[in-house]
Amino acid sequence: MTKQEVIRPLDESGLVAKEAYYQPEYLALEKERLWPRTWQMACRAEEIPEVGDYLTYEIADESIVIVRAAQDRLNAFFNVCRHRGRRITKGCGQATRLRCPFHGWQ
Repeated sequence: MTKQEVIRPLDESGLVAKEAYYQPEYLALEKERLWPRTWQMACRAEEIPEVGDYLTYEIADESIVIVRAAQDRLNAFFNVCRHRGRRITKGCGQATRLRCPFHGWQ
């Protein structure tokens, strides 16, 4: 697949070509040109109503954890240990501290 084909994902009928859904080249371009430049709907505030509630959001190969830090504040962090890149959380839940499951760092 050429770069020109990747940039023009429409088929002859004007519909999105099926390859756009499974070709790695399309995903690579989305990761490079789309996701870093557009707002993401990671969760709704009411999904994490209590202080300490968290939700994990996955986009491409990135993982973000959104945490209710105070009644009026949500924080979002890359969901990785700063040392080895290990995931800190999965899914959603409630925690007083986020802890690396390998190192035990908080």
